[in-house]
Order: sequence, then C-alpha cells, then structure tokens
Amino acid sequence: MKIKYIVVFAFTALIFEGLNAQQEGIFSQYWTLPTVYNPATVGVDGTSHVALATRQQWSGITDAPTTNFFAYSRAMGKNVGLGISIIQDKTFIEKSTFFSIDFSYHLKFSEDTSLYLGLKGGGNNYSVNTSGLRTYNVIFDPALESFSRFLPNVGVGFSLHHKRWELNVSVPRMLNTERYKNDRGRATQATDRPHFYLGLTNVFDLSDQIALQPRVFARIVDGAPSSYDFNTMVIFKEIFNIGGSYRTDESYAIIAEFNLMEYEDKNLTFGWGYERSTRASLADIGETHEFALRYNF
Repeated sequence: MKIKYIVVFAFTALIFEGLNAQQEGIFSQYWTLPTVYNPATVGVDGTSHVALATRQQWSGITDAPTTNFFAYSRAMGKNVGLGISIIQDKTFIEKSTFFSIDFSYHLKFSEDTSLYLGLKGGGNNYSVNTSGLRTYNVIFDPALESFSRFLPNVGVGFSLHHKRWELNVSVPRMLNTERYKNDRGRATQATDRPHFYLGLTNVFDLSDQIALQPRVFARIVDGAPSSYDFNTMVIFKEIFNIGGSYRTDESYAIIAEFNLMEYEDKNLTFGWGYERSTRASLADIGETHEFALRYNF
C-alpha cells in the first residue's frame, strides 16, 4: 500500500511540475467526453466506449470556432485502459488536428475506491491559411505565407473514483506551443501554455428513479483568467438527464441528455447543449450549439 501512495505522490508532482503556464476550447458536456482532458479516464471501471461530438460556437460571427471530437476507449485486461482521441479545431485562418494515444493504469485501494493514472502522447497537425488576411501591401509579404507544421505534445492525469464521487486532475498538453490568433482581422503570434484541469462530481439519490448530480470543473492557465464551471444535472434514471451550467464571467448553458438504447451492459446516449455568453460586450456573437453521441459497451 505504501508503494501505491508513493506512485500517486510522484505522479501528482509530475503534473504540477509541467504546469508553468491563450485558452484551449472547452465542451459544456465535458463528462461525456472525458478523454479530451484526462487520459486516466480510458477504460475506467472496466468499460469501453466510442464518442463523437461537435461544437458550433458563436453563430453570429464569421469564421467562428468549430470543434469536432472522436474518441475510442477500451479496457485491456483487469488494470489497463487504452484509447485514441482526435480533436479538430477550426477558427479564423487556423486549423488544428490533435491526435493522441491515451493510456491508464488502475490501482485499487478498497472495494469502494480506485485510482487511475493516465498518460497521453501525440501531437497537433497545425496549419495556417493566410489567404483570408486583410493586407495593405502591394508587394507580397513573405511573412504572410501559409504554412503547416506538426507539434508533438504529452499529457498526464489521474482519476480518483469512489462509489458516490469522482475527482479528476490533469494537464493534457504539457508543452508550450506557438500558434496564431485573430487580432482585429490580422494574425498575431500567440503561445498556447499548459492548462491545468480539476473536476469534482458527486451523486445524491432523491428517490429510486431520480438523482441529483452536481459538478465543478476548473481550468487554470498562467497568463489568462481561470475558468470555473458549475453544473447540476437532474437524472431520471434510464430515461434522460436535464440541467444547466454556469461558466464564471463567460457563459451559461442548458444541457439535455437522452438514453437512446440500453441492452444489458451496453447503452447509447445523445446529448445537446445550448450556450450563450454572459458578457455584455459579446451580446451579438450569437449562441453556441453542442452535440454529443456516446456508445458504452
């Protein structure tokens, strides 16, 4: 048992060592797509899943961010989980596709408590198309030439599970990478720094068929404001879930999840999220829609 705690301490130290840290995108239904943020969630509780998601952000502006996600996660034996994650972002003049292989290892502390340690390895195929930039030069500026590059990255995380609650801590991309951002129609260089994620969830049974599930999800990065999601879902067991969330100084969302199919230990769920900004300065950017499909087997 002492060896297990030494492993946990060393793994936590590694996470914070990598956190010396632009904001990464975030899904409203982050619990449905956990491997986006934490590699330790692959193969959790001996289950496997396939997940698809798309997020269409800020419908009121041109070249608004669009994010697509795919994940495959499988339990490999008693203590090992293995999976792949692909997340594609497109906004303004840039497009990125991040591919990773996710690995988790299970440590069982008691009948009610388990710890999963995760590693993520992969990279980002990042490209910039400068043909849409506004320019006032008659002669072509070679600095505006389109380009593409591959940026390797690694991540770590752990997921602590109890029969009633769950704690997740992770840094999915530990290495600093450079990219471009939209600055009033012009491209300026920016640095993506490591993001630290912390998530906590609990379940309270209200009756045999109804439960309440509150969640807190924090995103912390050096050089940018921290973001906190407060979410509560009412669970009508084996039928559907409905609830909402508030992201500090940013947005609120309404979320619904439907159980489309359930057979033995397999089930198919569909989720929809509607999100709007709470900032007065962003009142005209429009709404965000998010769709997620997950098959557990």
